[in-house]
Amino acid sequence: MLRVLLIVLSFGGALPVSAGPAPAPTYEQGMTALEANDYPSALRIFRKVAATKEVKQKYRHAFYRLGMMYLKGVGVKKDEREAYRLLEAAQPLDEETKTHGPADAWYQVAVMDRDGIGTNKEISTASIGLARAVALGHKKAAFEAAMLALYDNSHLPNSMQRHDRIYALRMLFIARMDNDVRALPVLVRHCKRLNAEEIATAREDAQAYFKKDVRPKLVC
Repeated sequence: MLRVLLIVLSFGGALPVSAGPAPAPTYEQGMTALEANDYPSALRIFRKVAATKEVKQKYRHAFYRLGMMYLKGVGVKKDEREAYRLLEAAQPLDEETKTHGPADAWYQVAVMDRDGIGTNKEISTASIGLARAVALGHKKAAFEAAMLALYDNSHLPNSMQRHDRIYALRMLFIARMDNDVRALPVLVRHCKRLNAEEIATAREDAQAYFKKDVRPKLVC
């Protein structure tokens, strides 16, 4: 056997090397395919990444992308219920990093809960989801949370309506600081409905959201 090996090597040959298993696809590869409008590849890759359940593989982000593709009918037949299921799967806490899924997933599920898209309409669940999206830094969620508090609380007792008015102003302050152009006209109108104490409470609540002192900018 040794003699055969020496003969092979003397003629410039090489022993075959096992290629091993192919590397697992990554979330980034899925995004590359999606941005190139290669939807079949994007679906295949995101499904494989989502199935890994590995935090480092961004599997919750893969669930989000799959959900949005089903919601919009991109590369797959539009299916709002399946979209809702996939987007919900993108939300929960990752045990390894102790962080929630992407803010976009929390925002989208909350909007679907609010509007009854792919699920039953659930205003209270939508409100919780929007608050979580705000906490995770979503730039559109604060305004939506404010509008929900302002216009979907008529069934509540007066004391709870007052709480929602303050909460709505807090969210409008945050939305304004996040440069959401929808916030300013609503903020100006809403401030006229609140007294000085309520405005001061909303300002302090909004300040707690930011890492630096922005109170001088939180004005009606």
